[in-house]
Amino acid sequence: MKKLFAIVLILASTVVSAKAYEGRPTLGLGIGFTVDPETFLIGGKFDFPLAYGFSLGPLVQIGVSDDDTLVGISGNLKYTISIPEAPKVLPSLEAGAGILISDQDRGGRDDDTEASFLIVLGGGLDYMITNHIGLGAHVYANPAAGPGEDFFVSFLFGVNIRL
Repeated sequence: MKKLFAIVLILASTVVSAKAYEGRPTLGLGIGFTVDPETFLIGGKFDFPLAYGFSLGPLVQIGVSDDDTLVGISGNLKYTISIPEAPKVLPSLEAGAGILISDQDRGGRDDDTEASFLIVLGGGLDYMITNHIGLGAHVYANPAAGPGEDFFVSFLFGVNIRL
């Protein structure tokens, strides 16, 4: 019983200390790269705030190279950690699920286009320059269950716009 009470107190203090970041939807656009396969990455996300630092929205990742094309679309739940001493610094954790479409060029043979179930796990750090504009860096681990790509890591650097 004491353990349960302690867990409830810890969770309650986390929820109370986590403040929704101004309650405005945020559009994020970025560029970066993926590892294994190595691609140039374009990404976009839209975070709709819920409460207590949580937001929900889509994440789109498009990676292209000479041999590979990856398109990942997921719905993500994001938790932004409030730091009262540094209100412009916004670290976050994310998790989501969606679909990954991978196309691999086999050098003259038939191309392989496959779809897989995608899990997205990640985190990042945003710095708000103004009340509406911020810069961010995010990293995502993308395990995909299915016949296509098994796993790739993506790094996105970009701008966030609070609407």
